[in-house]
This record gives sequence, structure tokens and C-alpha cells, in this order.
Amino acid sequence: MRLFLKKILYSILLILLVATMLQLLLTYRQNGRSVTGHEHFHAIINKNYDILFLGNSRCAHGFDPAIFKKYLNVSSFNLGMCGHGEMSMQTLRLTDYMVFNEKPKIVILNVDPLTGTSSSNNLDNRHLDEKPNYSRYAFWMEEDSKMVSDYFHFDYMERYIPLYAIVKYKLFFNCIAMTNGKIWLKDNGLLKNDSTQILHSTVDSIYKNNFWSYSHFLESYDTIKVQLDSFNALCKKNNINLICTSLPISDPMYSKEYFDKVGQMCRDLNIPFFDYGQNVSFNKNMRNFSDHLHLNILGADKFCTQLCNDSNFVKLVKQRISSGVYQHVP
Repeated sequence: MRLFLKKILYSILLILLVATMLQLLLTYRQNGRSVTGHEHFHAIINKNYDILFLGNSRCAHGFDPAIFKKYLNVSSFNLGMCGHGEMSMQTLRLTDYMVFNEKPKIVILNVDPLTGTSSSNNLDNRHLDEKPNYSRYAFWMEEDSKMVSDYFHFDYMERYIPLYAIVKYKLFFNCIAMTNGKIWLKDNGLLKNDSTQILHSTVDSIYKNNFWSYSHFLESYDTIKVQLDSFNALCKKNNINLICTSLPISDPMYSKEYFDKVGQMCRDLNIPFFDYGQNVSFNKNMRNFSDHLHLNILGADKFCTQLCNDSNFVKLVKQRISSGVYQHVP
């Protein structure tokens, strides 16, 4: 019996040893890279960009750093995160970025009626739906991963048993291949969508859920406003200039009532705001969109070109990059 227990113990130790070695190898392989293209904490290291783009998936699909380089001769990176419009995530993402890199001169934040609010210690956060994509950060191989693990509420076993989290959330083979991460890094964070399908001008049932998000935005308006003000304070503290925008959205998903509220919130907080959500002619052309919420690569090119030819936007960006210090809105 004693011999049998020893064999069991040795087998468990061997499995843990092999799992730990594999976890170490995968962690080394992931260093400075994104696995899926959706998660990218610690994926940018020792860089110095003039502009960072932050926001939800509409940001990830909408801001093309190559266009900003072409027209404004500025370096930029798109850190938009699919499924994450909550302000708490934007704060976490910027904070994490500044641990590993030079502070940007400007943050351009996508704010729209899909912007949400949540707390990192609130277990009913909607961001937990995206948890599998972030399971690579669950195991505490690096202390810097702790704040990400805390945000997504990974449990004790996911944090301390090697390989457990990435196997549980079916990310193991993604961690080996890392195909999408290479594409994401190559395009400076832009998630390109080459879809040229012609969308119907009516809202499909799947998109009706987003009108619930609009209602949630109004219900949480005061809280979102406080969190945006706090995010702006973080930028000020680090001598970063914050600019907010609303990206174009397809005509069926557009609502003047809600987009007006976004603009009012930014004006109340003295944050520069460029409202392209109400670009009616752009929104009616369904060829600009991969679906009713997201720009395709054609739409992203057109939008970024328009923004980089907006005289007020160009003046603001050039002033704030050349000065290198935070400037209050007149």
C-alpha cells in the first residue's frame, strides 16, 4: 500500500513538473506577443508611440495607425479590446501599458453609447464573457499579470496549477500557434476586416441587444461620467493628453439621442470630442461596414482619412505632440 501511494505521489509530481516546464515555455513564447489578437497585455514592450487608441471592438476595427502615419507623420498603436467598452478596462489597459513602455503623448479614446461601466471586483461584470481569451494571464508566472488575473477573477486553481487555465478555457493550441497575434502586431493593433458584404438597412435581431446597451448607457450615465473623469485624471497625472471620439456606426444602429449624450458628457468634463458617430452620409453607406457596428478595412480607411483631414483635429494633435505637456481645453 505504501509503495502504491509513493507511485501515485511520484506520478503527480512528474505531471506537475512537466506542466510547469510547458507553462514556462509557453510563457516565454508569449513574451511580447499577443496570442489571439484580442488580448494583448504585456505584448508591447519598450516602445515609444505618440498616440495610443483605446476603446472597444469598434476602436480595434476603426483606427488604422498607417493612415495617421501617412497624413500626420505620427507613430501610433491601436489597443482597442473586443468586448471591452467599460471604462475600468481602459484604465487597466493604459496602466499596464505604461509599466512596460514610454508614456504616449496622446490617448484617443473611443466613447459612444456602447461604453459601459463596471468595477474590477464586481462578479457580474459583462467583461467576464471574454474571460477565455485572457486565461494566458491566469497563472502567476509574472507579478505583472496579477492585476489582469484579479480583473477577470481567476480562481485559486487557475492561478496556481500550471497549464490548468489555458487548458480549461481551450487556449492551449492558440498559445502554440499564435497566428492571429502575428497579424495583430504587424498592423500595429488594427483588426482588419476585409468583408465587403452589403448589409441590409434593417436591424437584424442580433443587433437589437445593442439598443439594450444604449439604455444601459443612459442608466449608468453618471457613473460612466465619473469614471471617464477619473481616466482623464490618470492621463493628466502622467502628462498625457486625452481626446475622445465616436466612430461611425451603421444607420440602423444610429440614435441621435444617445450620441448627443456622449458629446455632452465630454463637454461637461472639458475633454476634446470629435463626433463621427453622427456622420449621416457615411453611416448610410453599408459598404463601409463589416456588420452594423464595425467598420471594415474600407470604412476604416475612409474614416481615418477624414479625421486626419479635419483641421480642428489636426491642429489639436500637432499642438499637443509638439508641446509634450498636458494642455487644458480652452
